[in-house]
Amino acid sequence: DIKTPLTSIMGYAERLQKDGIPEERRKRYLYTVYEKSVDIGVVRLRDLCGREEKCLTQRCVASVESFGEVPKTSKTYAIGGTATTLAALQLGLKEYSSALVTGLCLKRSDVERLAKELLATPVAEIAKHPCIPQKRAEVIAGGAVLFCALMDKLGLEEIFVSDSDNLEGFAKLRGLL
Repeated sequence: DIKTPLTSIMGYAERLQKDGIPEERRKRYLYTVYEKSVDIGVVRLRDLCGREEKCLTQRCVASVESFGEVPKTSKTYAIGGTATTLAALQLGLKEYSSALVTGLCLKRSDVERLAKELLATPVAEIAKHPCIPQKRAEVIAGGAVLFCALMDKLGLEEIFVSDSDNLEGFAKLRGLL
């Protein structure tokens, strides 16, 4: 994860892929990608709130309030460990598969359901899931709550998951990978 379990970049990644974009504009889009990260992460959420739903929700909502206005686009992508873990859970995977997770459309209602299920499940049980490492098991519930808060703030009913990150996509675009 970069600065948050969910790094939702609205349209800027799409714009970076277009040919003919002046380098100065490309840099401005990259700066916006960085600036649009939420300044809280799942470990910090766990340290502040544990697994208390009310505390998690209040902290997450307060954090995303600083997100500001984001331009609407046709597709919004989520990257990072929380997004890909939630996608694996939604799919019911017994073994993680990047190919199956990438491109999955998560509905807001699915994320909320997963958040409630994770908050109601002891960490030791979550850690038994084959797609969730022990350290992720401790923080995934808070990450799901943050995911919900971000989707609410951005007015999203769905979000697409990618196992690739922004830098990887940019490197591919520039022929570096």
